[in-house]
Amino acid sequence: MNFTAESMKSIIAVLFLMLGTLAAVGQDTPHAPLEQQKMCDVQAGKFFHEYWRREKGDIRLDNTSHFDPRMNICYILVIHKTITSYGSPSNSMAVFDAFEGREYASYIWINSEHKKFWEVKPGMCEVDPQEHDTIYCKSEAEFLRLVDKYFGIGQ
Repeated sequence: MNFTAESMKSIIAVLFLMLGTLAAVGQDTPHAPLEQQKMCDVQAGKFFHEYWRREKGDIRLDNTSHFDPRMNICYILVIHKTITSYGSPSNSMAVFDAFEGREYASYIWINSEHKKFWEVKPGMCEVDPQEHDTIYCKSEAEFLRLVDKYFGIGQ
């Protein structure tokens, strides 16, 4: 195939346009100003400390927050891993609005049968984004992917 200088310029221009489009994918989400992120982090900390306390048997009790400027919501992801009073490992996670307390996602897993962790399905795994119907998930990994996708809180 013989290309003229003019056709090569056109091909290169199209390639640059395609590369620019690919690079822009995923970059349309606005970032919150630092003061809003800080305000969200402070409120998430207050919300967390008001409702959760470390108990005997807790392996991990933690939280992370994210302010979504498009939805104007401060999300908090609460993670609680423990050993139940029956000696069973338990893992729960939930996403809340740190100001209003509304719950957007829940994950509960308890291994009461002492099986391999991958053999036990979660007792609850659902994500309820504002602009979509409730999504029912089947694993912790799927829950975390959905939480990251809809609420911007990755782990």
